[in-house]
Amino acid sequence: MEVIINRLEVRIKAAISRSVGEQKKNELDPELSKHFDLAKKESRQEQQGQGSSCPHKAVTSIKPEDVEKTFGISIDSTGGNWTLSAKDRVAIPQHLREALRDIDIVIEGAPLNEAHTRARIDAVLFSTLAAAKREERSNQNRMSSSSTQSVRSVHLQFEKDMKMEWTFPNKKRWLVTGRTDYSLWYGEPGQMEANLVVCEAKSKGVMGVDQTLVYMGQYTDYMVF
Repeated sequence: MEVIINRLEVRIKAAISRSVGEQKKNELDPELSKHFDLAKKESRQEQQGQGSSCPHKAVTSIKPEDVEKTFGISIDSTGGNWTLSAKDRVAIPQHLREALRDIDIVIEGAPLNEAHTRARIDAVLFSTLAAAKREERSNQNRMSSSSTQSVRSVHLQFEKDMKMEWTFPNKKRWLVTGRTDYSLWYGEPGQMEANLVVCEAKSKGVMGVDQTLVYMGQYTDYMVF
């Protein structure tokens, strides 16, 4: 598969060079290479999972008390939940506020469940990303190249299968498998603060927190080239 991706990369870059010229092609090269490197990485990870001799362990089967020590995730030492100061908060756009209100009207009286959660997450993610991309298109001449590059480097994936060999504290090696509902990242894949993993809970509360932490631990290793 990686050979095919390499061949495709060469052909696409050659086609771009013919269409827009060598100078423009050189400007686009870093971004294109980043996408193709990511595709190669995922291809290698998929092959690793298929050819792994390790026994499989589903993310949902990992005990909550084992998550931190297994995946090297520690609790915030400052205590309490992460909060934003007033100056760092962004007002909810009117169209998003209306979309969320419409969702609540449609499902009024129905029990809150995973489908309701997904609808709200979809509205927030799609609205936010679409607004950023619209702003980029309308202000291309005024935005700095770094700002434009940041918007273009946004990646959103749905129901991404994750497979990763992992050594547990008891020294036994497992192939940990699962699926993230949403994966969103931008910029350099190795910068973990730029990555977001979302797993929708079946209902309100803390359900799904430990599962999401496992994916975060996996993602740190999975996304670094």
